[in-house]
Amino acid sequence: RAYGVAFQVLMVVDEAVLELGADRVFDFLVDSGITQCGFNAATPTNQPEAEAGTRTDHYVAPARMNAFLAQIYDRWVDHGDPSLHIREIEALRRRLSGQAAGFCKLAGECLGRYYIVEPDGAVAHCDLFLGDPAYELGNLMTGSWAQLRAGAPMTHLTRQRAAQLDAMQSCPEFGVCQGWCP
Repeated sequence: RAYGVAFQVLMVVDEAVLELGADRVFDFLVDSGITQCGFNAATPTNQPEAEAGTRTDHYVAPARMNAFLAQIYDRWVDHGDPSLHIREIEALRRRLSGQAAGFCKLAGECLGRYYIVEPDGAVAHCDLFLGDPAYELGNLMTGSWAQLRAGAPMTHLTRQRAAQLDAMQSCPEFGVCQGWCP
């Protein structure tokens, strides 16, 4: 701030943050003069072979995260300061008005737009899928971006995601969430 460097806050919401509560978090943002903020739910390390419903440490259930965000929204409305921008609120407002979300989880089809590149050159679709072989696309040490983007793993993921999105089209909220994150 002393040198005029713009910044934003990206807060990971875990059980400790939920225990603090949305009111305390919101007050901290306001009291600290933070005007740009986003919230990421804590996610577990990928366990692609685990059975559905397997409990993991450091994970915030979607219902609990949604409740937290709803409380943040209520505080934001009550606060009434339009200079405070919260990524998730902004993204939902844009989607509800038919605009692009500007936030990957509400952007719709994200395959081929977000990657993680590991130090050894390994490439996967997005950091959320690190450790899941189904989302590994190859290695830049042995192939080019064009090869990775046109390769069998990406082709398979693209087809699989298209089928998922097609199955979700009838959901009345699809126009907002766009199928969420794969």
